[in-house]
Amino acid sequence: MHSRIPLFVVSLFLFASVLCDAQTATCTNWTFFNTRWPNSNHAARGINRWGTVVGNTHNAGTSLYPAFVRYPTGILNTYFAPNASATFFARRNSQGVTVGWYTDNASPIAHNHGLVVSGSSMVTVDYPGAADTFLQGINRWGTIVGAYYDPGTFMEKAFVLKNGVFTHIVPPGSSPLDWNSAMSINDKGVIAGWHYDSGFSFRGFTLANGVYTMINNPKGTASGGGTQVFDINNSGAMVGRYNFDFAFIYINGIFKDVKDPIYAIRVEGINDYGYVSGEANAFYPNSSKLFTAHCQ
Repeated sequence: MHSRIPLFVVSLFLFASVLCDAQTATCTNWTFFNTRWPNSNHAARGINRWGTVVGNTHNAGTSLYPAFVRYPTGILNTYFAPNASATFFARRNSQGVTVGWYTDNASPIAHNHGLVVSGSSMVTVDYPGAADTFLQGINRWGTIVGAYYDPGTFMEKAFVLKNGVFTHIVPPGSSPLDWNSAMSINDKGVIAGWHYDSGFSFRGFTLANGVYTMINNPKGTASGGGTQVFDINNSGAMVGRYNFDFAFIYINGIFKDVKDPIYAIRVEGINDYGYVSGEANAFYPNSSKLFTAHCQ
């Protein structure tokens, strides 16, 4: 009887260790690129199935805030929307169509407009009656998701644009004063995003066939900031952050932290092969790098 106690304790310890390991993703093939001073206009937001990354950056020492496309070969091209003060790319589908938004030069108040770029063609997309529109996700069928502001407010409201028709997305428990944002849509039509409730906390969600599912990282606390989902791939794997500062990948119902030994990581995109894209911010020295990595 006494000989079983140490073995039982050891078994519990090993089991707990396995659980701890399972909560941290294994990430390899790190590639860092495009170093800039950290600011809100510096992000690697999306990565498509071919490994092409889209986002936005700041040309250091200038007032230029272009979007960019970075190909797997390492070639990086920047892009400015016509008559824009800043341009942002959010997602690129497998057909090479990119969505995002740009900030105009209107005075005294500038506004944001959704954009769709395919080859050398660009189309502006605005939610009807909105002051600002942000296109944040597109699947291979051309269905787009995003968010908009009503005039005179900065309250984000989520929408899906399919076959030319806008549909408002309202997660369960939302009130007219809550923020909602649709961040991504996969090729199966599953939408992922976040909802900011009146309790001042974020909650992730998915919307599939009219059914909402809340996605809440157990480490995300109401007082700390909760959970935001940024992207979903065709297998249902998601990436996002909890408590504002901690990145995660959600695979097969399991949340795993995404970590780098040196940098604080923000993960915003994931493709069908498990490659993620995001930003790595070093506390010392004061710099930031965009990256891709394979996480599982």
